[in-house]
Amino acid sequence: LCVSALDEPFLPLPSELVVNLSESRHLVEGLLDKLPSMFQGSVNPDAAMFPALQAASAMMQHVGGKLLVFQAVLPTLGRQTVRPREDTKAIGTDQESKLLNPASDAFKSHALE
Repeated sequence: LCVSALDEPFLPLPSELVVNLSESRHLVEGLLDKLPSMFQGSVNPDAAMFPALQAASAMMQHVGGKLLVFQAVLPTLGRQTVRPREDTKAIGTDQESKLLNPASDAFKSHALE
């Protein structure tokens, strides 16, 4: 699913994207096998994780369940972006603990909704 509107993503009917795993296992496994080749030529390193998370949550809202997210790059598109925070000058100082704090509470707030 490719969505160009990051602030208010358009969602198709859940019945078009959410499937019963036991009935459609071969289709899900086929998709997972194709994913690496589908995006091997992609050169865009940007990611819109928070809008994708919101859309996935909305899709699952009527059935419930768990949502697992595996992110390889920092989310840099959309409302909730994360900037690199590595500061080598802070290592070994009182400021080092601040590097471990969340950059935003948006993800926690979304999880609690």
